[in-house]
Amino acid sequence: LSQTCQLKTGEQISYAEVGDRNGIPCVWINGPASNRFLVALYDEMCTGMGIRLFCFDRPGRGLSTPLRNPKDWTFSSFASYLDELTDLLEIPKFFLIAHSFGSSYALAAYPKLQHKIIGPLRFLATWAPSNLPCMPSSYALQRSLPTGLLRAFTSLSQNPTVTSLQYQLVPCQMGNIGLREREVIHDLYSKEVLERVGQDHLGEGYSAYELDWLLALEVQHKFDFDHRKL
Repeated sequence: LSQTCQLKTGEQISYAEVGDRNGIPCVWINGPASNRFLVALYDEMCTGMGIRLFCFDRPGRGLSTPLRNPKDWTFSSFASYLDELTDLLEIPKFFLIAHSFGSSYALAAYPKLQHKIIGPLRFLATWAPSNLPCMPSSYALQRSLPTGLLRAFTSLSQNPTVTSLQYQLVPCQMGNIGLREREVIHDLYSKEVLERVGQDHLGEGYSAYELDWLLALEVQHKFDFDHRKL
């Protein structure tokens, strides 16, 4: 779960690999509040299904080197990292799966990586521009805030006390859930994994988390790709 690759720029990228080492290669792109440890939850499933699943920490997350010029970072920036990483790990072809606004990183990377990607892109809880009618109004509200106030709001949301409360309220946030899902939520191993994931953006990785969130709300840059065209 804590492997690293050295890029030609000298940057280090941390990653996790779970499942069947001889299985079908898949790359998972996280949303804003996750890191490589999240795929630990999928190890048994991937092993059973013959999937070799990779998850790479974006710069500044986990053990990955922070960005030298964070103001220049866009969704398309991650494509070059994925291209080099999959070359280094000798993964010539792979399925691409993304969660939340990890889907925006996947869409932006598609033009550069389409020769490596098998089949269609696969998304879970896909992110879309925050000003679209399908998105919660709270995102549009955050997008309209002055950047300083938005940063303060984002920082408060990652306060350890608030985060701990969010973990306790997970069943309520999910509404009516089945017994199987409730068992997973209260499973000790799952809790430990989620807590480990949460610790990442409460410390040194917070700047990278904030950068992701500002990017998702189009505060720092507009989307550098066209959702409809892709």
